[in-house]
Amino acid sequence: MNRSYLIAAVSLLSSVLILAHSQTPRRTTQTPQTRATAQPLTIDRVVSTQQRINRYFNGDVMPRLQECWSTIRGQGTIAFEYTYIEAKGHWLFSRIQTQESTLPNGQDSLAMKCMLNAVGGTSFPTDVSEGGGNTFVLNWKWPVPLPANAGELANKMFAIRVSNGAGETDDCDGSGTHPKCYTCTLEHACKKVCVGGAKCILDSNNPQSPCAAQGYCASGGPFGIIAITNVPQLRRQP
Repeated sequence: MNRSYLIAAVSLLSSVLILAHSQTPRRTTQTPQTRATAQPLTIDRVVSTQQRINRYFNGDVMPRLQECWSTIRGQGTIAFEYTYIEAKGHWLFSRIQTQESTLPNGQDSLAMKCMLNAVGGTSFPTDVSEGGGNTFVLNWKWPVPLPANAGELANKMFAIRVSNGAGETDDCDGSGTHPKCYTCTLEHACKKVCVGGAKCILDSNNPQSPCAAQGYCASGGPFGIIAITNVPQLRRQP
């Protein structure tokens, strides 16, 4: 009789333990959602980023652009906003829109047609610091017509190097192109820069929270980099 009671008690205790285990919340491991965020860049990185993009424009886009570009009438400049998506280690062209223009009436649409035909299907390589799954926005201003010494201007631009420089400028290519990208300041504010994030996010409900510069962005032109007169310790490649 005592043995039967003991067996019943053990069975009851086992059932209780199994039920309690089944109702205990289980911890699940969740993969954190990463978001590529533009980090503050040194002047060296700003220059190298602009040169990388201009190698793409001068090498891949310009040969397809020149003939059509020569048919645009008048003189002036036109700025485009290009959007690229990451694809297997490259930033692949996605879309384009006109930002601003000083061209004569009716020439903007022709310039857009020329540029769209030249840039369609092209890409430029990503940098090791740029994460995937994001976009790269380029704000590039083009002269009309293209300068007769375009090749010489490009070579000089590629030869420029900056060593341990630091400076601020509102001229992203030496030709008056204004910065259209963003970075975060120590005062938790968004600031426009030549190379930085495509967007700047601020928490309006918490003024003390840091801002976030998201995505990738660069501003410039095909024949220049940031206004080098404002950057100390400049040296040129021999």
